[in-house]
Amino acid sequence: MRLRSRTAFTLIELLVVIAIIAILAAILFPVFAKAREAARKTSCLNNIKQCALGAGMYAQDYDEKLLPSWMEYQPDNGLGRTWIAIIQPYVKNKGITLCPSRETQDQNPNDTWETGIAMNHDNLGWGSSIPLSGIRRPAGIIQFADSGALGWGGSQNIYNIYKADPDSDKAPIPIASRGIYFRSPGQMEVGAGDWCDTVVPVSRHSQTCNVAYLDGHVKAIKLASVWIRPGENFDTYWNGERQAFNPSH
Repeated sequence: MRLRSRTAFTLIELLVVIAIIAILAAILFPVFAKAREAARKTSCLNNIKQCALGAGMYAQDYDEKLLPSWMEYQPDNGLGRTWIAIIQPYVKNKGITLCPSRETQDQNPNDTWETGIAMNHDNLGWGSSIPLSGIRRPAGIIQFADSGALGWGGSQNIYNIYKADPDSDKAPIPIASRGIYFRSPGQMEVGAGDWCDTVVPVSRHSQTCNVAYLDGHVKAIKLASVWIRPGENFDTYWNGERQAFNPSH
């Protein structure tokens, strides 16, 4: 009589297989997470590029006057006359103002405050429009960037931690994905965090920040390389030879 061959696994064999699967998962899951973030980073960079193109088309239509951050101050979440609304005739897509890695994921393009992509507060003013000819280095001045709010009034200490290493995984995590404007060193260094808010560029994409410059080119940067460089004026990459808090120019 022919004996039947054994087809079942022993407990030890099953445990070995499970252990191998667990090891492979532990190796692969971080890789998958990095791949997803790389895709989000690319999507965000493309969105910022579209914002820059829309801003450039606006400038051509308005005698080379830069796109303003807003034409009317509206503290609520409506689009109002913010830059997001102003560029819509050129881009026809509110979704380009959304960073896919933003911290506040339950928001939408109609919520101006939580989109995650914002405009440089120093250069562009409120209800005003600066001539492009007044900017000496358009290829070196940041216009749009990933942004987030580290805190509201009285958060200067949080800013000081951020400034020490804005790209570190130990940097303060934004409590909101603010998306109309971001503040620059020109404002934060004079104590804006103590009386207003701390909305700054953030390195949310694998410790880099996506930015667009006034000439339209975009790239991912280390904020530590441009925020306050030793021996340089802290407005080098942000102010465009104009003073902060001056919307009339």
